[in-house]
Amino acid sequence: MHLFVRRARLAGGQSRAAMMWATEITDRVNQVTDLGFTLHAQVFSAEVGELVWAAAVPDLSTLEKGVEKLQVDDFYMAEQDRGHSFMLTPPNDVLQTIVHG
Repeated sequence: MHLFVRRARLAGGQSRAAMMWATEITDRVNQVTDLGFTLHAQVFSAEVGELVWAAAVPDLSTLEKGVEKLQVDDFYMAEQDRGHSFMLTPPNDVLQTIVHG
């Protein structure tokens, strides 16, 4: 079992639009891939303004197949590009192996 996490730091000034975009792209990812991504916003911490997407996958091939589906989805690709206007820096990805739990 693996946990894939993507983090993005919002630039500020467009909070409502950024949250609407984040919700829409999360919904699209879940429609296209069935990976079950969740979206979280950091609050009450040093990372306020950071969005976090996460999905647990049984194996790497499941994640790879999901990514391949997204790469050919025109709506996702356009929204991914648009999302960069809401971010301070490009997103940061982490892949972890779940050891217990």
